[in-house]
Parts: sequence; structure tokens; C-alpha cells
Amino acid sequence: MSTVGTIVTWFSLFVCQLRLRRLSDAGVIPASPFRMPFHPYGSYVGPAFLALVVLGVVIQGWKSSPDFWGKTDFIAVVIRVPIVALIMQFGWSRVRRGVEEHTGGQLGPKWPIIDRNGRVHSHSTKAADREPAGDRK
Repeated sequence: MSTVGTIVTWFSLFVCQLRLRRLSDAGVIPASPFRMPFHPYGSYVGPAFLALVVLGVVIQGWKSSPDFWGKTDFIAVVIRVPIVALIMQFGWSRVRRGVEEHTGGQLGPKWPIIDRNGRVHSHSTKAADREPAGDRK
């Protein structure tokens, strides 16, 4: 299970780096003096590599048990991770409205939303509420 935590951490680092670079390229935040090597390809190859690591762990876990009952224990562990993720998502969807009410609606992103064309939009998380926020340079 510690492998899952490590992989989720690295995956989130790649996603955050892509988001940071999009904000920087749009002029919302200043560019960092440190540039990630192989950007943007490294941020896409990294998660693909992590997926291969997960696949390797799954295959190794399946092969490690010679009997059927050992494999059923492995299957239970592999199935449990997505089930826990679904339960957490369901729980969040049930309490999100209350959390938004208690935080004064400040649950959305702190930084503006940038679409695929590089346009900067307001902070609303709902697509219907987004309006171009103009040039923020």
C-alpha cells in the first residue's frame, strides 16, 4: 500500500507542475527561474511511467502466489483501492455543499482557470458561470 501513496504523490507533482507552467505561460504568475527539464514531455512521460510501475506491481503480485487462494487475497487488495476511492468520492459529493456553505464559497481554485486556448477565466468552478477575466498580465 505504501507504493500507492508514493505513486499518487508523484502523479500529483506532475499535475501541479503542468498547472504551474500553464499559469506562468499565461502571465498570471511570474516565471520560475528553475525550469523543469524536458517540459512538457517529462510531465506526460512521468505519469505514463508510473502507470507502468503500477502494472508491474500488479503482475508481480499476481505471479507471486502459486495457489488460487493467495491470488484471491491479491485480487481483494487490488479491488479494494478503487472501492475506497469511490467511497471517498461519494462521501465528498455528500458533504461538499455543507463545506462550501461553511467556507463562504471559497472552495474553488485560488488561481484563475486557463482554457486550452490560453484564455484566463474567473474563479468559478462551474462552466456556465465562467466569464473571461481579461488580460491579467
